[in-house]
Amino acid sequence: MSSVRSVAFMLSCAMLGACSPKAETQPRAKIMAEALSTVLPKKLGDGMVMRSAVAEGDLLVITFAGPSDMTEVWSEAEISKLAAGGFCRAEANRAYFKDGAKLRIDISSGGNPPVEGEVFDDCPGASS
Repeated sequence: MSSVRSVAFMLSCAMLGACSPKAETQPRAKIMAEALSTVLPKKLGDGMVMRSAVAEGDLLVITFAGPSDMTEVWSEAEISKLAAGGFCRAEANRAYFKDGAKLRIDISSGGNPPVEGEVFDDCPGASS
């Protein structure tokens, strides 16, 4: 499904710009959310849209919305994990998790309320 690949690619690209050094006093999640919010909502193709990015303490929550048929191939949880993997493809983003920052990707399909994704405290598949 190309829209899922688009999500992963867009998330990687968007986050590259959000990783520039900022004041150490701000939580990483807040810095990332503010940087992403400047380009959102962002159409990704195949009906997929990166809707929002918000910080909830040390947790960055990014919400994607897509057509109802996007969950015919993968579940919301699988799409969330793929998008988080896309985040980690950008080497600079791997340092995001330093000092306890967390990431959650929420997925909405067909206009339904978002389904909360898994909370990641490291890149998916990374060894602890």
